[in-house]
Amino acid sequence: MKICVLFPLCLVTYLTGSAADSDNEVKRGIFPFMGFIFYQDMSVVDETGKRFRRSAVLIQPSWLISSSLDRGEGQVFPHKTLIARLGSISIDSNFNFNEDEEEQEREVIQIVQPYNFNSTQWSFYDVTLLKTLFPFNITSVISPITPNYKGEITQTSCKILVYARRFNNISEDSILMQLTVELLRPSIDCGANYQQGTMICGADGEDNKNFNYETDFCQGNSGGPLLCEGEVVALQTYVNEYCKQPYLFQNLQSWEKFVNCGIEEHCEEEMCNTTCSTINKDTPVNEINAATSDMATIVMDAKLETERTTTSTTPSIATESTRETKKILKESDAVPPTLTAATADQTTVIILTENAVVNRLDEERATTWPSKIRENTKGYHHRGDSDTMERNTNVEAQQQMVLTKVSEAGRQIQLSRYLLFSFFMLIFFVAH
Repeated sequence: MKICVLFPLCLVTYLTGSAADSDNEVKRGIFPFMGFIFYQDMSVVDETGKRFRRSAVLIQPSWLISSSLDRGEGQVFPHKTLIARLGSISIDSNFNFNEDEEEQEREVIQIVQPYNFNSTQWSFYDVTLLKTLFPFNITSVISPITPNYKGEITQTSCKILVYARRFNNISEDSILMQLTVELLRPSIDCGANYQQGTMICGADGEDNKNFNYETDFCQGNSGGPLLCEGEVVALQTYVNEYCKQPYLFQNLQSWEKFVNCGIEEHCEEEMCNTTCSTINKDTPVNEINAATSDMATIVMDAKLETERTTTSTTPSIATESTRETKKILKESDAVPPTLTAATADQTTVIILTENAVVNRLDEERATTWPSKIRENTKGYHHRGDSDTMERNTNVEAQQQMVLTKVSEAGRQIQLSRYLLFSFFMLIFFVAH
């Protein structure tokens, strides 16, 4: 009889637990601005020894915002290729790309970090902007969102988006899920790393107790969004590797000028040069050396040809030209030839030579730092389209919150039914 009584109770526990796990998993396209960044080289690891990964938020077709890349272990970018991926709701252990699921990847060519960034105190400056070589294509599952810089946070119960495994199963893929965070008042002790004015702190919400997810979920999720009322208001900052509470968040209201200076590419101008600094992925050194060598060789051949032509006409002038040519060639061993080191005729030769080398490099490597691409893509995204996508993104996020509340209510009704059923079953068995 005891077995018969316990069976319906176990059934209730199993069904309600499964419903809870499915409720916090995010469906594709609900949060189309959510993505992550990683290095193509699998040997690049984070401060915990795991493969490097950060969550990121798409704020413009060519710009993402995330957390800092350097936490004392050294700046790997731009020496290693950094990739941004969007449209993914799961990540396997090898970071395999699934193009069939409308995922997109872009190479990062520039990062923008706070001007006074200090890798030993990175948690105080844990915000980074990332520019991609080409903009992401806007689809039903990928679109940017504009963070809320102005509004005050009136809601105390918010959501965070994280990639995490269920049940602490290390063989399982990391699934995109949303967890509840209860924001704490600044007067409460938020830890030694909390900075008044630029940070928010919070703790686990009660709803999370019904979910099964790995205890070290914070690993790789720094830079992910904090959502309040469907809007991105802050970025996740995890200071220690044990995901201890209270959790810290970078309040984006305090970083508005930094973001604007970065995406408008004004960091080197006077109004922004004490706000942000940039690191670019330039043309590799070996290609620069090759271009310089080719240019010097072509110019040398042109000079020698000029010398031979002059010799056949005026020997005295040819002798003087030979001396001048040898002098210039000797200087070219130390530095590339410049326009100021040549005569009017030589200037024409060098200009043509530079154009030829640049054209050759463009053909060999299409991913060279895109100065022209930057100019051509400034008008890529019209403001009208931006407003429409922002409204759609906010509506989708709010719809997700409504669906979550409805599913929670349905789960409570379902639980009540099973408990009532179990109660009658218990009375039945006791009576008999």
